[in-house]
Amino acid sequence: MTKRKEGGYWILLREETESKSFISTIGLFEPKQKSFKRINHNLKEEFFNTTVEDETGNLWLGVWGKGLHKISPPFYFQKDEPTSIIQSIAMAKNISYGFARGFLIDNFGNLWVATRHKYLFKFDLRASSKLSYIELRTDSMSDLFNLYDIHEDNLGNIWAGFEN
Repeated sequence: MTKRKEGGYWILLREETESKSFISTIGLFEPKQKSFKRINHNLKEEFFNTTVEDETGNLWLGVWGKGLHKISPPFYFQKDEPTSIIQSIAMAKNISYGFARGFLIDNFGNLWVATRHKYLFKFDLRASSKLSYIELRTDSMSDLFNLYDIHEDNLGNIWAGFEN
C-alpha cells in the first residue's frame, strides 16, 4: 500500500477468481468517499508485490520475478473503459535479479528499487529516466542476503534493510 498524491491509497491485491486462479489487482482506496476502485490493466496474471507513486503520478510496480513496471495516467477503472497499459522496464542485463521488493523515491526524484541478492537499482526520474545499477558488496555479506526495503533519512542518506 502506498499513499496517493491526490488523496487515498494505492493497494495491491491478489484475488481468487471463480475458476480458483489468481489475478493481481491494483486498487484505489479512498477512505473519505468509502470507495475502492480497481484499475483495468493488462498484466492480471503477474504477482505485484510493491508499488510507489512518483511526483508526476506514474505508478511503479514491482512484479515478482519480472522486474520493474510502470503504469501512467490516465487510469481506467470501469470495465467498459480502455485497459491501462503497464510498461515493462528492463532492470539489468541479468533479469534473474528482477525480484523487486521495495521502492523509494528520494528527495532528488530518484527511484530506488530494492531487490533480491543485494542489488539496488536507481532511476533518475527527473533528468532522463536513465537507469544506473548499484551492487552492494560487503565481504561479510552472504549472497543469500536480500534487500528488503529502503528509506531516506532527513539528511538524505539512503538506508537499506536486509533479510537472510
